[in-house]
Amino acid sequence: MSREPAVIDIAIRKLGVRQGFKACLYVAMWGIAAEGIGHAPVNPDEVADYWERSRATCYRGQVAFREAFSPELTPERLWLMARKRVEGKVNEREAVSAVSSMKWVSA
Repeated sequence: MSREPAVIDIAIRKLGVRQGFKACLYVAMWGIAAEGIGHAPVNPDEVADYWERSRATCYRGQVAFREAFSPELTPERLWLMARKRVEGKVNEREAVSAVSSMKWVSA
């Protein structure tokens, strides 16, 4: 029986610590924004608008996400796995921790 790696382990292995955390942060931000606006964000602009962050920050997050979790095009599948873990988290750090620590499940 093989042990599935945590999402953060995959991201760090591919991108390094800083970019790996950025990829996981984007999953959390994307998912929470989707819940808030009532639909999956079409692009990082919607995520940026929801979080009142710069568009450049969210586009960099999307790039990190795609590099870490290719061939995933959007965080939707990861968010659906992480959603229950993130519920009730009061800040970004807690949300990223919840996303990062979940086990990877291949599509």
